[in-house]
Amino acid sequence: MVLLATQKPQKNSFMLVEFKYGDPFDPKFERFTDNQEEVPVLGNTGGPWFSRPEMKIELAENVGTLSQRKTHVELELRGNTFLTNASSGEAHSLIEMTIIEIVEDFDGNIDITWPYKGRCREGWKNPGGRTGMVRIEARTCFKDLERSLGIVLGPQCPWYLYGRGCDKQRSDDVETGTITTIVGSKVTITGLADHSADTTNRYWHLGNVNVEGLPIMVLDWEIGDPTNFYFVRPPPARWLGVSCTVVPGCDKHPLTCDVRHDNSDRFAGIGWNTPSYNPTLDVGGG
Repeated sequence: MVLLATQKPQKNSFMLVEFKYGDPFDPKFERFTDNQEEVPVLGNTGGPWFSRPEMKIELAENVGTLSQRKTHVELELRGNTFLTNASSGEAHSLIEMTIIEIVEDFDGNIDITWPYKGRCREGWKNPGGRTGMVRIEARTCFKDLERSLGIVLGPQCPWYLYGRGCDKQRSDDVETGTITTIVGSKVTITGLADHSADTTNRYWHLGNVNVEGLPIMVLDWEIGDPTNFYFVRPPPARWLGVSCTVVPGCDKHPLTCDVRHDNSDRFAGIGWNTPSYNPTLDVGGG
């Protein structure tokens, strides 16, 4: 049976949802669509997109309080590994959620809009008692930045280690070790290099340990007890016995930048790299 033009829908619309997660230097993607059929690579949206007709999306209404509202997606678990981990309640890597709307008219022209992008904050199974479903909530970066700002009066550097401004190469410092014991937030890691030459004696302090793209910050570490790391939160039990990557930390102070990272030329803390004369602070005479 062939439909006449007057019998065909004038427009076909569907939604795409992308989850980006794992190692930020080699991210993984999970992509779903509420279309009845799988959607192949479409324009610059990536793909393919797996069909989940049951998927429900609730976008935060942009009425002037967008930063205070959450967006959520609900879909069936179906044994999907990513959805299982994201809704397990255990620690996982940062997850970014992007929502895309596709509208195709009768002539085959496609209009692509990107109504939402934010970070996932919560995920849980069986929302509202709906067995087999998963709900993932996200919010925009504006919500994270909603706090009072002030002038930094200390000497701390504004740059993030390995980020813009700092310009150190992460690949120069990353090491690989093995997690041999986990007791709460205390983790034993073997196979790392000796860092006794670092006179700050806290080389791994505020660094992070990464497994499967999930970085957990090192809250405390000292050279006198080099294999024991104290995390800010307990790692997942599945980390025991696996290989991990470890990068050092930075407390943004001048001594750490100079001694530990040999990067004092890039230090930009107040009172360190300021010019000797600043005309904005000059007070003119009579």
